[in-house]
Amino acid sequence: MFGIEPLENYSSAEKFGYFGRPKKMKLYDLWKGGDIVEQMEIDESLISQRLVLGDFGVLIKAGTSVPQKVQSPFSYCAPERLHGHDPTFATDMWSYMCIFRELQCGFCVIYGGGTFSFTTNMVDTLGPLPSDWDNSFDGGGPPDEFCQAERRLALSIIRRGFSYLPEKRLTAAQPLEDQYFKELRAMYGL
Repeated sequence: MFGIEPLENYSSAEKFGYFGRPKKMKLYDLWKGGDIVEQMEIDESLISQRLVLGDFGVLIKAGTSVPQKVQSPFSYCAPERLHGHDPTFATDMWSYMCIFRELQCGFCVIYGGGTFSFTTNMVDTLGPLPSDWDNSFDGGGPPDEFCQAERRLALSIIRRGFSYLPEKRLTAAQPLEDQYFKELRAMYGL
């Protein structure tokens, strides 16, 4: 990032004169509501030639093992981090590509309100996870596993529930008699 000239001697009114009031936009993939400050134009006379590296408080030496593998926000977290892997330069590139794509599109490409919904969306967008990651998912609580049989059953029900044509959608009574729904319930002992 480019640095800016020191502003200690400016009043709040002068700073607002240069920068304007902060503009906010709603965050949509957090566990609670919030705002993020949008990018703003900066008077070129304030920009210095000094470059600044911003780590946002998560800078570590390459090769360092970390106790907390899952990175937040999830929409920028590399998938291997959800499977017990330490951060690497490759995880940084995943996060960078998420930001790059978001800046291009104007929205998060892979999103979710928690690790499970985020990972489900990632699989829906990019395809199945590597098989050697089976049984290593860390959802922030007890280990959870993606079961392909469960996924297949749920998708068969969901597809019929999201039919564009109302007359082809499942009715409220149909899932209770549906073979796939019965198998899905049996997986949970219901």
